[in-house]
Amino acid sequence: MSHAPLNMALCVIDKATALAESRTLDLIRQLIAAGDVRISEHGYDELAEDDILVRDLIDGIVYAAVIEDYPGFGKGPACWCSS
Repeated sequence: MSHAPLNMALCVIDKATALAESRTLDLIRQLIAAGDVRISEHGYDELAEDDILVRDLIDGIVYAAVIEDYPGFGKGPACWCSS
């Protein structure tokens, strides 16, 4: 199954969905595992502002918990996660 590359400018998810497994987060994890990731310039800026390395973000996705799920986000499914 082929998907569009993940745009990680915003790992953007609804509180009811957050209590259950998120299909959005599952898709993000699958794309990362496949190496199908791209990060926008804005995404890099936001990560740098918070002293977060891309490698730490990618490695930490296995520990992520969904805070809010936005499967219908205009740029593609997104979720807000915490670890």
